[in-house]
Amino acid sequence: MPKLISLASKWTPEQQNLFRTSITGLAQVNIDDDATFLSSDLEEISRTTGLPLQVLIALRQHIVSEMMISSFHPNIMVNYISSHFDPLDRLLGGGMRIGDMTELLSEHPHLLEKLMVQFMQGFLNHCPDAHICHVDTNGSFQTRILHYTKVMSLSRIECHKAFTVPKINQIMDRYGALQLASQQVKDKPMLIVIQDIGYLMDSDWNVTLDQVKKLEDTILQLKLMNITILVSHHLVPTTPRRYELTLDNIVDLRLNLSSNHQDLHIDITKARHVKTPQSCSVSM
Repeated sequence: MPKLISLASKWTPEQQNLFRTSITGLAQVNIDDDATFLSSDLEEISRTTGLPLQVLIALRQHIVSEMMISSFHPNIMVNYISSHFDPLDRLLGGGMRIGDMTELLSEHPHLLEKLMVQFMQGFLNHCPDAHICHVDTNGSFQTRILHYTKVMSLSRIECHKAFTVPKINQIMDRYGALQLASQQVKDKPMLIVIQDIGYLMDSDWNVTLDQVKKLEDTILQLKLMNITILVSHHLVPTTPRRYELTLDNIVDLRLNLSSNHQDLHIDITKARHVKTPQSCSVSM
């Protein structure tokens, strides 16, 4: 793997000045190549070395961007993840596409979780060597994850809690870096699930446009790596909905869920690869 100091020699003088101290400090703890750095825990490095965490994050983002420019090309092969609901899979031409960003919306959180788990199960079945990163924004899912031991291998699911948008960005940055460092991107697909991302966007008025733009840029980078993104959004009728105006342009598939207590009704309100709008009903 390239040494960090060799990579830095190709950067602009401004970039070299910005990251020189960090590269020197990393070398002192035996982190001197890109693969080791990309797979390291930046918070732990910051605590150990005293290097500013934000500079370490910026350094990793810079290296990731350069590696993506040189290493990644559009993936022309399309694979689908089954929802385990045949009527929905037929409408979608096979299911949720690997490498896409899919958004699930509903006023009923149990419907969101049901379809989210179905897609997670479908992903693990479709990709035997893959794993899932699950990000819980309100702390609710991790208390119930043991309920799904019969349908999913929990050893292949890594759970995180993130109660701010910057924390989501940090988690996604790390997984993008790990994917690059693994040298097995095509052989080991990844699914990142963000449960109730709208909860943060709509309820936390401390969220800034810069944070949202950073999240959008990160998701776009992950999609270029063929990482699949699945987000859910619990719609609360009384809450102002700022979220819809932010990440809409990078969503590839949007499903709106409702129920009549017997059937799950799914409206396809946005899809880049099939005709919209369409809808179907499946038995609960």
